[in-house]
Amino acid sequence: MPAKPLEFFFKKDNIAGLIYGFCVFLLCMPYFMWETGKFKMYIFIIIGVISFSYLKRIKRYVIVLIFLFTYLFLYSASDQNAFGLFFKLLLISFVIVREDILLRSFYWFKKIFTFSLILSLIVYLLIVFFFIQIDYNTIAPLNSLKSYNYAQYPFLVSTSPLGFNLFSFRFFGMFDESGFIGSFAAMFLFVDKFNLKNKQNIIIFIAGILSFSLYFIITSAVYFLLATTNRIRIVFAAILLMLSLLTVNNDIIKTLVWDRLVIENGELIGDNRTSKSLDQIYTTFVSSGDLFWGKGLGFLSKYGEVGNSSYKELIISFGIVFFALFSFTFIFFAYNVIKSPKYILFYLFIFFSMVYQRPFIFDPAYFFMFVSLLYAYKQVVINESYAMPQNIQLQKNKLLVNS
Repeated sequence: MPAKPLEFFFKKDNIAGLIYGFCVFLLCMPYFMWETGKFKMYIFIIIGVISFSYLKRIKRYVIVLIFLFTYLFLYSASDQNAFGLFFKLLLISFVIVREDILLRSFYWFKKIFTFSLILSLIVYLLIVFFFIQIDYNTIAPLNSLKSYNYAQYPFLVSTSPLGFNLFSFRFFGMFDESGFIGSFAAMFLFVDKFNLKNKQNIIIFIAGILSFSLYFIITSAVYFLLATTNRIRIVFAAILLMLSLLTVNNDIIKTLVWDRLVIENGELIGDNRTSKSLDQIYTTFVSSGDLFWGKGLGFLSKYGEVGNSSYKELIISFGIVFFALFSFTFIFFAYNVIKSPKYILFYLFIFFSMVYQRPFIFDPAYFFMFVSLLYAYKQVVINESYAMPQNIQLQKNKLLVNS
């Protein structure tokens, strides 16, 4: 018989997954965490404790993964203190935790993330679409390198008061970048096949659209054009054409979307993940003797904020050998977990496109997504969906709980 809702909720494993997922949400650094960044380590330690309380059975490929990740973390932390090394080694928590706990945490993290979007969207829509004035506070940025402050509304932040300039129309939710919303929305929707029959996915899709994230737009287009039926492709192309005709003269949409999709001199105009200064440093670096092993983590910091977010920063800091080994490790991980060539390719598209434009590979929230998406795709292969219903039966012959 299906478990009753209260029985389901108060199951020990489910409570562990809920706490785990909530901790991951806090590690995404919503605005109320910006001035309490020192608690990030304590929150991550809670994840580590839960992970070691629910260890998976260690198979050979997991032993290889632990060895590879340990080497990568030790190498990348060679010029950091013991605190930095410990923080990176905690990332192994996501690799060793039992599969069902990781799936539960992914389930709850998505729910909490979606709930935060609902709160933010209500305030955003009231201001932008209904022109209701809501008081805001000015707060300092999460990243001290940023030269501007944020307008903080209830459950919502923006780089300037909403509606006062073109780029203030981008939806940030509770986070410091609209690109964060676009990136996580793309990851959640891609693994769930953009299933817009799901209410959570509808909220996430709306948030992704309003973020005006180029990554979200391109990822959505790739999915609908390459991973769907011919009928859906035709419908999608027709909708896209209609929207372009209706909005091409709208200054906001034209600047935030269509102008950024123009290719000029072989480059996408909207690809702002790097800068001229970072490109110059990278060009010089490629021809130097440091290409293989990198300049070290602190090299780019002396230049200030030279680029937005680019894989080039990873290669300059740690070298092409590190970058290749890190990529191989996740390819190896995907091969051993997902099995299906089709879904391995889907996963690797998300993985490499994320690293290309948001290379925060040591950020626990992103690392959690990289790992949990593997097991979500495994469930897609088995059950055609990763969603965890209230009457979930974690059968070992299906979930391979101890794998």
